[in-house]
Amino acid sequence: MIVVGKKLLQYKEWFKVLDVTFRDPRNTTTNRIIAYDGPVADVIHFQGTDQPTTSVFLRALIDSGSRRSTTVKTTAQEMHRQLHDRAITPAISEVMIENGKILLKGTTLLSQDGQYRDSLSYQETSLMQILKKEAKPGVSLTFPVEGIRERLPFNTDLVSFSIGDISVKIKTSHEDGRFQYSIKINSFISITEKFLEYELLEKSEEMASNLSKEMKKSIEKLIDKFQRNQIDPVGFGLYARAYQYPLYKAAQDNWGEELARAQFHVEVDLRIGATGAVE
Repeated sequence: MIVVGKKLLQYKEWFKVLDVTFRDPRNTTTNRIIAYDGPVADVIHFQGTDQPTTSVFLRALIDSGSRRSTTVKTTAQEMHRQLHDRAITPAISEVMIENGKILLKGTTLLSQDGQYRDSLSYQETSLMQILKKEAKPGVSLTFPVEGIRERLPFNTDLVSFSIGDISVKIKTSHEDGRFQYSIKINSFISITEKFLEYELLEKSEEMASNLSKEMKKSIEKLIDKFQRNQIDPVGFGLYARAYQYPLYKAAQDNWGEELARAQFHVEVDLRIGATGAVE
């Protein structure tokens, strides 16, 4: 495991300090790279009362989180590729220490030269993994459903669901001097939790429509975060390079700025396939 403090992530090209990882053949390039918001010594000397050895625990934490799409599993080799590919920017796991335990926090987003730009929560990471087509069935999401909130103390407008097989289609074009992206997401979902008084069986299409709208808004908000930071952790540049190469080649040296100017059109179509074991 390679733990990097956020203070080091403020510097450009900090990745060069890992030169020995690639130059000495006795070292492995499959080490997971993890960001920590604080002194790295806190993690190195951490002694948990009910957790295994830190290095073993961190590896299991990152691997299980990546399988559930709540973080990414970026190895040293993958980090090297992302830093040297101008069509994508790096993303690494992020952990924190709270109440005497090491916990997964989400994902850290970096610029093309490796500097810290922003962090993603669990759900934002899951949405990013969906856009990258790396999310596996079982991803859990939670969204509010507007207009049907009850006024009782124990009611809430939040609905949770898990995604089954998911189809993500991304097409790119170039119009009006900027790149255009069309994103279409389709999936059957299973409702896993609801507290509001709502008849799912009779109004499943209405609920699916509401959840589709909320997921669409969340994805648009996530893409806006990428554009504001001029980063591309999804790899939209890969689509531009594949289908609009002459135009991409002219913009590749300033791809972050070009992506910030791009227009995105997002469509989400969710269909409820199951509402749980009981009603």
